[in-house]
Amino acid sequence: MRAETEQREAARRLRAAGRTYDEIQAELGVSKRSMSLWVRDLPAPAPSRERMRKAAGTRWAARS
Repeated sequence: MRAETEQREAARRLRAAGRTYDEIQAELGVSKRSMSLWVRDLPAPAPSRERMRKAAGTRWAARS
């Protein structure tokens, strides 16, 4: 139970720092479902140019 509490606190810190669900999931290895319940009261990060470029690159790479 302690490990889950530590993961929850880490997820909340990362989300408060502006990290996305995908970034938090990659770092902590928890399910998006659990994570979304833990951080649902925190605001979503503002879109950044870097994230938008990365997302666009991923979409175009999938079509190649």
